[in-house]
Amino acid sequence: MVNINDIQLGNWIQVDIEGKYLTGKVERKSVQKIGAMVNKEMGWFFPKDVYPILLTEDWLNHLGFEEEESTDGQLIYKHGPFRLVYPDKNDKQQIVLKCHGVHPRKLEETLYVHKLQSYYHEMTKVSIE
Repeated sequence: MVNINDIQLGNWIQVDIEGKYLTGKVERKSVQKIGAMVNKEMGWFFPKDVYPILLTEDWLNHLGFEEEESTDGQLIYKHGPFRLVYPDKNDKQQIVLKCHGVHPRKLEETLYVHKLQSYYHEMTKVSIE
C-alpha cells in the first residue's frame, strides 16, 4: 500500500486487481483514488490496492539511467545532471543522490520507482517517466 500523498502524476506503480499485481502509470488523482493506466485501460484504485515498485537495474534502464564507470567500489547510475550512487555496490540500502547545484541527499532506505521519480523531480525540476 502507498500513501496517496506520495504519488504524483507520471509515477509508476503496481495495482492489485483481483490478486494480480499489474504495473501502471499514474494519470490522475482525486482526494480518495489514484487513476492509473494499466494494460492500456484507465482504472481508479484506492490506495490500499496500490503498491510501490522496487527499484531495479531494469527500472533504472527503463527510466533512462545509464551505468557510469567507477573504480572505487561504488555503483553509479546517471541521467543527465543527476547521479544515483551506491557507495558500496553490494549495499543497496545506502544511497546518495547527487545533482549539479543541489546538495547531495543521503538515504538509508529501500528505494522505490515512484520515490526515485519524486527525488529526481525535486532535484532537477524535470519529470522522468
